[in-house]
Amino acid sequence: MRILIVFLIIAGCASFEPHRIPSSVPYQLTWQDYILQNYFDRNGVEKYFSDSLYLGPWQINGDFVMDGPPLQPYQIQEKSFQCPVKKLYPTHPSQATKEYLHAVYSQYDHGRLPPQSYACLRSGPLGRFCVLAAIAMVVVMSDTYEDECGNLYRGYWLVTYLKSDENMGTLFAKGRSAYEKPNAQFPGEFIEDNTYFITPTDFMFMGEILPGDKAKIATERDRALRSGFRMNGKLFVR
Repeated sequence: MRILIVFLIIAGCASFEPHRIPSSVPYQLTWQDYILQNYFDRNGVEKYFSDSLYLGPWQINGDFVMDGPPLQPYQIQEKSFQCPVKKLYPTHPSQATKEYLHAVYSQYDHGRLPPQSYACLRSGPLGRFCVLAAIAMVVVMSDTYEDECGNLYRGYWLVTYLKSDENMGTLFAKGRSAYEKPNAQFPGEFIEDNTYFITPTDFMFMGEILPGDKAKIATERDRALRSGFRMNGKLFVR
């Protein structure tokens, strides 16, 4: 029996509540400035990371964005939601159109972090101090979606998590799911599974699809249908 793993990217440690409507425009901001102004400064970093007082400076994580300089918020052609039904559907089940726009990390200061903190991964003798602390991660992602009326969008969202809590689903694109491959040749292999709907408020904002997105969407849709998916309305199901 296969074990279905449905990944809700923003749930749990990666949750956030957007404080700007998806139709507003992030004028002249880099991703870091945008996050600081609209999330960390407004809500307090502690909303996203426990004991945030002990976080060090934020540093760019080069493991994510490797295909040239990513679009900054002010370079994105924003698109307001254009359908009376407030639902969005992944344009296909795969991760092929997912993009990473920004990724930073911060190391907790284990010398100051209370040993009872969730961010303390290992305490010293008698539990009086922390000897190993977690790394806080912030990632901006995007992928392609369609509404009930057939309009296409690229949605942008924020993911926050501790590196020690990362799993196969932490950075899965919204609305997609997967299950562990039975008798896999390599550990950690998974198979694309059903999609599920999300809402416009699950995103920081939405933009027009990028050049090349439409062709990729068509390719991935065809591939999914050939591989055993069928359509249930605008959802892909097996």
